[in-house]
Amino acid sequence: DPAAAEKLIAGTENLFARAKPALSAYRGRPFAVVQFVDGRHLRIYGKTSLFQAVFDKLGLNNAWTGKSNEWGFENITLLDLAKLPPDTLLIIVKPHPQNTRATLEKSALWQRLPFCCPANRRIFEPSWSYGALPSMQHFTLQLMRSMPSEYSPSLSSGITTSSLILKALVCLAMAAVRLRSSQKVLRASGDMAIKPSPSRARVSS
Repeated sequence: DPAAAEKLIAGTENLFARAKPALSAYRGRPFAVVQFVDGRHLRIYGKTSLFQAVFDKLGLNNAWTGKSNEWGFENITLLDLAKLPPDTLLIIVKPHPQNTRATLEKSALWQRLPFCCPANRRIFEPSWSYGALPSMQHFTLQLMRSMPSEYSPSLSSGITTSSLILKALVCLAMAAVRLRSSQKVLRASGDMAIKPSPSRARVSS
């Protein structure tokens, strides 16, 4: 039905036009869209994905600048998340295995990433990454609902962009402290490993 198709196109463009100013406060912050395969492996969506097309329409930045396949994603591990910019806002798209949360809570690496703090991540309902305009609309609406700004009705709940940024900065500082403490432990362990014991020192002398 050509008329229905034209209506869908016009509705999608209208939604983008409303969403772009509503999300303008986030243009300086990179986003990363992922799906967990399990507690250690993920798909991250890049420049060939539907999500990238939405970001382009809204003037938002994708934190993942690496390669992506014809389906729009690259397979990565938790360690690869550490390579993203530290102020990245992680969007986790459902579904994911039921034991994912339990695995992450036990992961020392995850606990040292900024995304372990809720202020630095969002959980989205499933969006068909191979879909077309309806999927783009669904993803855009979730962005608008989960990213409060001065244009967002979510302000009525008392959540503001500034408070979210403050929470994110606190989480980043906590992650940095945890990382420095772990580095100190590793250095101390290394020093003990190479320091000769008194008995060995006497023998060598």
